[in-house]
Amino acid sequence: MNLKTFLGQDVDKTTVMIRYTLPGDADLDGAVGHDDLVRVNSHFGRTGQTWRNGDFTYDGFVGQDDADILAANYGKSLQSVPPLPPAEPIEPTVEPGNDPGQSFEAITDSFEHRSNDALEEGAGGDPLEAVVDPVEAADPLESIE
Repeated sequence: MNLKTFLGQDVDKTTVMIRYTLPGDADLDGAVGHDDLVRVNSHFGRTGQTWRNGDFTYDGFVGQDDADILAANYGKSLQSVPPLPPAEPIEPTVEPGNDPGQSFEAITDSFEHRSNDALEEGAGGDPLEAVVDPVEAADPLESIE
């Protein structure tokens, strides 16, 4: 397909285009009609074909099964839906105190220091005291009584 735009969006040879359509809509215009019939007719009986050439069964061959699919949907169209606006680029953010260039070792070192400081202050140095046992945790239904 030598498209420059697809559903109002600019495309190039690296673009992956996806669209919901009806079986038999070879040209992906949202309707099964005369242009689709022409594509099936001009590739009928040929192998090595794709959807845009009328191969609606994905077997690489445009044949009677493909013509039947087109005939079953001829005259049908999808409800028109306007294309989505292009997505705004997301700029990465860095929280204060975090250096994106920091090495993994520096990050884990920092984490260990913060964890050890918290244990010394709050749990008397015993890491298991900081763990909450779910069995001993308060029953959320007690407050209903």
